[in-house]
Amino acid sequence: GIGDGGKSFAKDAYLIGRQYMRLRRYGEAREWLRRVGGKSDDLSVLGKLAEAQVRACNGALLADGDSRFAAGDYQGARERYARLSQGLRGSEAVGHAVFLRSACVYCKLRDYEYARLSVLHSLKSEQETDHALALLELLQSLLRPQSEGAPAPQPGKQIETRLTDRVAVVMASLRARTEFETAT
Repeated sequence: GIGDGGKSFAKDAYLIGRQYMRLRRYGEAREWLRRVGGKSDDLSVLGKLAEAQVRACNGALLADGDSRFAAGDYQGARERYARLSQGLRGSEAVGHAVFLRSACVYCKLRDYEYARLSVLHSLKSEQETDHALALLELLQSLLRPQSEGAPAPQPGKQIETRLTDRVAVVMASLRARTEFETAT
């Protein structure tokens, strides 16, 4: 119920969003900044500023998730990626490969079923399909019981080791690409 609606509401929402950004509460900031677009003319200066700030919030959430992943705080990384994925539009989700990042987190947490589901979401949205397919193959090897007539399976530890190595490669690639895009 802030402001008197219309342009006043849009300005107030923008200011509240910016204050949340200063507090490093990017999820809340993004929610307020998105309200600006709904209440102001899409071609307005305020609307364009809000869009730029939303992209900055997305980048901050992604960077925070990546740094938490690198530090071994997988629960914190999972929470950041989940929050990020909730507010992304289709093309943004593809660009940030959030589902693939989430799959890597779930692999580290040894929650292979959720990792598999995240990989499938990643494939559906065409996020880094080469990496996603490589992860999916390893996850399916861990999750599927051996069928009759198939070659003898590798021991679970060997597959987990290969999966850990693949996760490291995927995350290094995603982080390098993100750092490159941020630099340019």
